[in-house]
Amino acid sequence: MSKVDPDEADMAWLVYDLAPDPVDNRYILTKVDTIYTRFKEALDEITKSQPGDQNDFVKLLQGKLDEKLGGPLQHPRQQEVRKNRDD
Repeated sequence: MSKVDPDEADMAWLVYDLAPDPVDNRYILTKVDTIYTRFKEALDEITKSQPGDQNDFVKLLQGKLDEKLGGPLQHPRQQEVRKNRDD
């Protein structure tokens, strides 16, 4: 997202952080920055997604499925499917 001068901006992003306060042993919401952008550029950047690696995604899903089912399934074609997927 490109920053622009305040007079060219359509919107402002107010950036805050939780800063520790050692005296009161708590966090204080503290303004860190103001970032000025154009609306369309910001919207385009927020709404586009970058796809990840398909094999990593399938491995993640398989791991979660194995965890839920108590281990990998032992189906006769399972090895064949995995072999074809890895090729």
